[in-house]
Amino acid sequence: MQNGSSVEIKIARNYRNDLICLFCLTVFVIAIFSGTIFSGKDISRIGTLAHRDTLFGRLAKGNPDPMDTCTYQEHAPNYLLTERIIAGGDLPLWNPYLGFGCPLWADSQVLAFSPITWLQAPFASLRLYNLLMVFHVWLGCAGAYAFARLLNLSPQASFLTSISYGLCPNLLYMFEWNRCQSAFFPMPFVGFALLWRRGDALSIAACAFLCTAMIVSGHAVPSFFAITLASIMYFSLAFVLPQSESATGYSSTFLRFVGNFLLVGLLTLLLSAPFVVPFLEGVRASDTFKATQGYVRYIVRETALLPSLFYPFHGAGSVYSGAVSILLAVSAPFISKRNRKLNILLFSLALFTICVLTRPGPFDLLFQLPFLSWFMVVYALPALLLFIAVLAGAGYDALLEEDIRLRSVATILAVALLALCMPSIFQSMHLTAKYTLLNDWLKTMEVSSSVRVRELVLILISLAVIFAMAKCPASWRAKLAIVLIVLNGVSLSFTIRKSLPASPAFAYEEVEPIGFLSSQGRRVLSMGRHVLVPNTSQIFSVSNLLSFMPTHPKGVPAFLEAMGITMEGVSQFAEKPLTKLVDIGAVKYAVASEPVLSDEDKLPEVIDVTTNGGVSFGSNLSLIGFGIAVDAGNQDIVTALKWRRGEGKNFPVFLLMLVKPDGSVLWIGDRHAVGKNTESVSATAAIPKSVKIGDEVCLILQVVDVSGTSLIRPTNVPDAMQFPSSANSLLLKRFAVPAKVQSSPRHFRLVTETAPEMVRVYENKSCLPEAYLVSSTRQIASLEETLATLLSPAFDPRKEALTEEVISLTPISQSTSIRPLEPKVSRPNVNEVLIDAQTTKPSLLVLTDVYFPGWRVTVDGKESKIVRTNGVFRGVQLDAGHHSVRFFFDPISLKIGFLMFLVGLGAIVFLLRPPKGSAKNTSQSGLTSV
Repeated sequence: MQNGSSVEIKIARNYRNDLICLFCLTVFVIAIFSGTIFSGKDISRIGTLAHRDTLFGRLAKGNPDPMDTCTYQEHAPNYLLTERIIAGGDLPLWNPYLGFGCPLWADSQVLAFSPITWLQAPFASLRLYNLLMVFHVWLGCAGAYAFARLLNLSPQASFLTSISYGLCPNLLYMFEWNRCQSAFFPMPFVGFALLWRRGDALSIAACAFLCTAMIVSGHAVPSFFAITLASIMYFSLAFVLPQSESATGYSSTFLRFVGNFLLVGLLTLLLSAPFVVPFLEGVRASDTFKATQGYVRYIVRETALLPSLFYPFHGAGSVYSGAVSILLAVSAPFISKRNRKLNILLFSLALFTICVLTRPGPFDLLFQLPFLSWFMVVYALPALLLFIAVLAGAGYDALLEEDIRLRSVATILAVALLALCMPSIFQSMHLTAKYTLLNDWLKTMEVSSSVRVRELVLILISLAVIFAMAKCPASWRAKLAIVLIVLNGVSLSFTIRKSLPASPAFAYEEVEPIGFLSSQGRRVLSMGRHVLVPNTSQIFSVSNLLSFMPTHPKGVPAFLEAMGITMEGVSQFAEKPLTKLVDIGAVKYAVASEPVLSDEDKLPEVIDVTTNGGVSFGSNLSLIGFGIAVDAGNQDIVTALKWRRGEGKNFPVFLLMLVKPDGSVLWIGDRHAVGKNTESVSATAAIPKSVKIGDEVCLILQVVDVSGTSLIRPTNVPDAMQFPSSANSLLLKRFAVPAKVQSSPRHFRLVTETAPEMVRVYENKSCLPEAYLVSSTRQIASLEETLATLLSPAFDPRKEALTEEVISLTPISQSTSIRPLEPKVSRPNVNEVLIDAQTTKPSLLVLTDVYFPGWRVTVDGKESKIVRTNGVFRGVQLDAGHHSVRFFFDPISLKIGFLMFLVGLGAIVFLLRPPKGSAKNTSQSGLTSV
């Protein structure tokens, strides 16, 4: 009887301590974000990125960025788009603003199904958006606290864990990009730790719900990593530290562990089916192009994992930043006694996560995972931070487990200081705008660098402190930990301010050319490297052909490449002359920082300059000919350059500049690759509208080495091509700016231009409408043959269409001279397209939106069949007369997903039902006690 009372008192004390720690945690989060909670201070960066993107800020500064400096810009507009659609009463399933349309999957789909998004949508405001960001921070802290407590850490140590994870500067800095996924990341770990501790029906249901919360509120990739790593942890705990005190009826045998795990997996799949099933269908119906360089080269910034793990000591006042958490985490397996097995297990899981994160990197030869790539650094990083935070809490417990007298002092210091004591692992790299590959840090470890020497010394000191803490008495270990915690808190009080964004003004400005493109409502092609950020354009309902997606509906990557678009990694950019597919794809406008060319445009005649071997740039590159033509209609310059290349794989790149005779820069172009010896490379330059008619300007050429850091000086330069203001530049032409004329002989016509940002909008004069009628079809099943036929000069897309199946229409020779009216297209919502069409004979209506499973069509209220047309588009057969055509996205996968969800709920209700006879047994036990 006394034992039972003591157990109840202990449980009550634990609950009280947990409530106190959670209360302190809530107070700390409120204190840190008090300006947002009480004064409405913005912590969101949406306003900043909107202002920058709509003004195309850096493109006019002579150093255009290949990618945006912060990749959260891909996702925040998705949030606003999804929220706006939900607030209008629709479930967004389709995104018409990327490419030729694509399912609203991955980042956007997460936001569509996240309960947090549905909570805010009816009350959409930036104030609520900021408050929900604070709630996400608290949720991440609470999840880390629950995970630590389930691993038998003390409430104080769990508090340290929660602060170390939830308020980590890295997560705060990347929070608006990661959003829900970093907040929900601990949830699968909490679920599987609870399953390990209890193993009963309630823990199975809770684990399934927590895993589902991660899946429907986080990106697919971090969800995969979170659940996979949590599953590995579950089996490791089950076999290393089996819980013999599991609930009645649930043994700890191998079959029971596997059975519980499989049951959790099945329930999670059923509950998340409305999200997972459409996502899997979308992946099955899509093409993925693999990364070689491209996106990896430009988007992965300074993410050198291992050196950042050992020395997050960059910047003034941050010498000790994160040192305490790292020291406690690394030393926990050595100094702990009571939970040594657990700490060694967590330490091993942290090392395993490091192996995953550093692929490619130092562990590449030892740990080959071919299906992993660069995005692991972002998506699996919270797992490492979580393991380090838990190990730091375990190390804190180990230091105090033998010295009860210091427990109260340490607790007070923890409550007072640990709000600022969080590991700033990786904080330095995310506060810079550098771009590098993961394994580039090996090349930068120069002993001659004073910075590197300091960091190596700090590594040695850290290792010495770790082993000293393992040998010294417990009282000294505790005191040393307190001193380090104080230093950690003082140093991080500086770095956390850099992690949180400033107070931006929320202003999505519809300036030129955004305002112009938004008012036209036609498809746009963003030239160069993301001149118009694809996802940001969604806010303005601008349909941008390019996207950040690594996956497109089947046939679209091949269609884009045939159009003249380069597909690299996850990014796409257009810098080559465009083919006639830009007309067939209904691309009405091109927005660019450089003039736009078509392969139908006539290039200027190349003048030979091979006297004395041509103009040489180094030992393996020479300019042997060039031609220049000034287009007064578009106010730009078209050049044709012919190079002679030597042996070697890597060649320099060149760029064009428009300058004044004294060398003052007027315009700088992007960098271009040198072509083959047998072909002329086209390049263009723009004449800014700020330049007056009649002003003397000079077009010069510069060649940059492979590293992109230094200019190569030309030699054997003819006197007429020498540029006096710069010996590193080659003068191609000096001329007076002509007066602008109304017409241009080129395929694209300049319609608007910004100043001084120098972003131009060109109109495609031969563009087909969004929907049009053809009177003849030809069956071609192969996509390769279809693209070849479309590119043929003999093919007229206004009269004929290529289909996958036979369509019986009137032949061209029998057609009348009466041209049908152009169909009228309207889009009441993202999931629906309405077309009003009138034809005088049987025709095929072609809609230049992508063909994809789930789309259905009705003609005059009767369902008809969609035909894949021109390789990637939709078509429907119409009889003569007036017709109302409705395309709508109604995927069967979503219906199957919701049906599976209901089955999952029923299974959980069945699992949690009271056992038969439980009420009878309870009453009998009550009578017996009486």
